Amino acid sequence: MVGTNNNRRSQMTKKIIQQEFLQLLQNKELSVITITEIAKAADINRGTFYKYYTDPSDLMHQIETEFFSDVLQRLNAKQPDFNTWLENLLAIFVENRQLATIILLNQTKEQNFNLLLEEIKPSSIARFAAVFGTKNQADLELYFSYFVSGALGCIKTWLLQYPKKNPHEIVQILQSSFPANIAQQLELRN
Repeated sequence: MVGTNNNRRSQMTKKIIQQEFLQLLQNKELSVITITEIAKAADINRGTFYKYYTDPSDLMHQIETEFFSDVLQRLNAKQPDFNTWLENLLAIFVENRQLATIILLNQTKEQNFNLLLEEIKPSSIARFAAVFGTKNQADLELYFSYFVSGALGCIKTWLLQYPKKNPHEIVQILQSSFPANIAQQLELRN
């Protein structure tokens, strides 16, 4: 129906705005992109932009929310073990390489990514507790933060510099650097 936000024309307009915005993000930081630039690239007027978004940050937030909602829905349907979960996540990143890279590089609001991390946090914390023999919650949170930061750095580097490596190879690299494997390697050396 004409005049509603969910008709085909509105959906197509939003899609064009998002695509052109993502193209702009290929070469510019989010903080310097203007509504005028987005409108010009999408061949719309500023009023049309304001019909859907308040500013470029709102546009980015909506794109992130839609992306992570889709990711969570796809991952929740399978509920596999951690390695399979991670490989499935990385496969989704490969399918959406441009968007995943932009989101990971322009994380201004981490709330969407944190929803994704919350899904793996309980099992990761339990694994760290077993590996390091501690129940100290602060230590376990720090182990989790350390692993997540390292994993994100690895994934960003992979998406930007080594796109020919497949998700399984990246999972193997992350798995080999996972604290359980490090602890086992240290035990073998002693």
